Amino acid sequence: MSHLHPAIIRVIKMNSYAKLGSSLAHNYRTMRVPHADEKRTHLNEDWKPAKTPTAVTAAIRERVSTADRIAKRAVIALEYLVSAPREAFSEHGGHLDWRPYFKDALTWIEQRHGTANVIAANIQLDETTPHLVVYVCPLVQYPEKKREREVAGKVDPATGKQRREKREFLEPAHIALSANYYMGSRDKLIQL
Repeated sequence: MSHLHPAIIRVIKMNSYAKLGSSLAHNYRTMRVPHADEKRTHLNEDWKPAKTPTAVTAAIRERVSTADRIAKRAVIALEYLVSAPREAFSEHGGHLDWRPYFKDALTWIEQRHGTANVIAANIQLDETTPHLVVYVCPLVQYPEKKREREVAGKVDPATGKQRREKREFLEPAHIALSANYYMGSRDKLIQL
């Protein structure tokens, strides 16, 4: 009987290029990482064209530039970490082969966010437990829709007070950065 281990997933919101840069320096080993074995760093793999901190940052900037609406402190990237307990992996006596496990996880993230928004996928094999780090630009395409809004209407000649009235308006289709769309509520995080 095989022992089933829980999947491990974590998501960090990056709302500045400084935070993104720090994360990239750690994950791409352009800074010293004490818990990583430098003799094994050559085993790490990149599964997307953006394979350096500079390339990842440039690709995220390009995706962000496609948004019609960007809030002041918008989340420009999500950093996913996918793994499992160390003993789950076959290298440590478990049943899990890291390559198909991480390919499945990456496919799921691409389906969730759209392949064009998945910027980088880095497999780290130089630490005790294999893990996948994925950088995603949280772009959402919102369709055109009708909305109602209460606005100031005409002044009532009898009372001299301004009336409130409801008006319908069309909100055009747009693209926006929205980490909340993907991560928002407690229920969404539980489902994740």
